[in-house]
Amino acid sequence: MAGDRVVIPYGYASVYVKGEVKGASVVEVYGGLRLSEAIKDNLTSYSSFRDIVVRSVDGKVATYDLFKAEREGDLREDPLLRPGDEVEVKRAGRVVTLEGEVHRPGTYQLIGVEGVNELISYYGDGLGVSAKSDMVVLTRRATEGKPESESMVFDLASEELP
Repeated sequence: MAGDRVVIPYGYASVYVKGEVKGASVVEVYGGLRLSEAIKDNLTSYSSFRDIVVRSVDGKVATYDLFKAEREGDLREDPLLRPGDEVEVKRAGRVVTLEGEVHRPGTYQLIGVEGVNELISYYGDGLGVSAKSDMVVLTRRATEGKPESESMVFDLASEELP
């Protein structure tokens, strides 16, 4: 018929998502789709939000930290995806739960040499007004390798942290 047109969407393609996800999948992308949007419904409780590798068709490999993107508003850590990118979500390493008298309690993944001080100051955004920094309780839960949990009390100002 005269006047019929076929419209092909510009910039519409796909990326491959694999790794520590509910299931490897092909995600349709369009101009302006960020990494966080492409993986948000496919993460498991073991997925790392801090260690996500994107391999581009041109061979470029980069690692992104979506926690920093969210916490600090750094969009360089939540890039726009391009057709043909391959996204690999790594398994989370040291995952800790911060509870009690801190400004931001929650579950966080520590990276590198981060420890109790970083957990409380950066992740927890500092102690609350009624916190007792000389009576911090650290509990290590039981695991397959170590079937008994243990708790210890320490002073946050101490040089010797567990």
